[in-house]
Amino acid sequence: MASTARCLSYGGGPTGWVDAQTLAYQCGNGVKLSNVATGSEAFLGGCGYGVSAVTSSQGLVAYAEKGVAPTVNIFGFPNLKAPLTTLEGAAQLEVDALALSRHGEYLVVASAGPDNSVAVYSGGPTWKAATKLCEAPAKDGCMAVSVNPGEPSEICTISTAGALTLRRVLPGAESHTLESWCPLPDSLAAEEAVSHGWSANHRLVVGFASGAAVSLDLEGLDVGAAAPVTELCAAQEPANAATAVSSSAKHVLVGFADGTLTWVDDTGNTPPVTKPVADSAVVCIALGSGGSLWVGSESGCLSSVTLRDAAEGDEAADGSVADVEVAFNHNSEAILALGGLTWEGQTCLVSCSPAGNVCTWGADKLGSLETGADAASMAVTSATGLAAVGSTTGVIRLVDVGNFGAPQTIYRSKIHQGAATHVAFSPDGSLLASAGEDNRRGSSEEV
Repeated sequence: MASTARCLSYGGGPTGWVDAQTLAYQCGNGVKLSNVATGSEAFLGGCGYGVSAVTSSQGLVAYAEKGVAPTVNIFGFPNLKAPLTTLEGAAQLEVDALALSRHGEYLVVASAGPDNSVAVYSGGPTWKAATKLCEAPAKDGCMAVSVNPGEPSEICTISTAGALTLRRVLPGAESHTLESWCPLPDSLAAEEAVSHGWSANHRLVVGFASGAAVSLDLEGLDVGAAAPVTELCAAQEPANAATAVSSSAKHVLVGFADGTLTWVDDTGNTPPVTKPVADSAVVCIALGSGGSLWVGSESGCLSSVTLRDAAEGDEAADGSVADVEVAFNHNSEAILALGGLTWEGQTCLVSCSPAGNVCTWGADKLGSLETGADAASMAVTSATGLAAVGSTTGVIRLVDVGNFGAPQTIYRSKIHQGAATHVAFSPDGSLLASAGEDNRRGSSEEV
């Protein structure tokens, strides 16, 4: 089942390493932690309204819940039974993005409106308690945030409008402040930033919608000053957005909307090398221990990429090649719920999307059913080969998923006046219980 579950996890979002072999990323309404070496998996969250943001660093993973007044939970990996600490009141409505510093001493929380702010918390790496150090406004919210791995007091954010902001934590006699400014020169300040990351030399690397990418030298930079800029990739015509940025010990890596990957040193002294690595836009680049490189695409494909020097006799005129091996193709549709099913001696996985699409999976997709109604919950029973899907309008459907290749609805009834937020089968599959937003709980229907 592990390999089957992996087919359903990555949906084209940010990823991060929790330890040398474990990637963390959002999966449906939870967080999935996948060991890329062994295939073992673990989950966090998966309840309530879901997860709005995820971040990780060595030994730590944090996620923000969706919903009004969401909490932020910080866990110590691999102990995922209870959080090390929980931040209450981090936002009024939703957390846009999270970032842990390299060694886990700081957590940055970027909140959506009406807060529209960036707050820095201290308490790591043990996180027995959390203290808010400082906070600053974030106009237009944040679509991305990160912490300088070489200087944890430096934070970079990109707003939903594409504005790049450098933020620096400054200690004071009684309190800390978070100074914020754009470090780009006037010639780039109006450009739409779409991605950013940090090089091995701790330079800030920025990718733009035009396809240009630059590195900024922040060493010794005064608050409010523009940083010295080195061009890494020129703007492209037509525009081919630099959608993801990362770095290895030797290269800065820039992923583009057309699925290509460019690597170059952060000083710009060597010409860039560009190769196709994905069938759609590159949305994340994750570097692991030992130089392992993972590239995630918008279509939901996660690939292992090896950059190597061209061997003697290779025809690559640029002297380098990229070996690309698709680690696993993932379902790119958002996942509301998953359930394992064993029926008539065969095993499959059943998924349900927020749009109400029920799919059965083996090594690949086996069958699918469009229920035609947005879903709020799903449960599966191997006792009768059925799935129960609760809709946002209170209708509950029974779907025969025992016929793996052709799931079909066999019963529907409006049970709740609001969303059917929870459904569950009895152990023998003969009874179905549901709960809804109308505060009706535990209503049982004979199946």
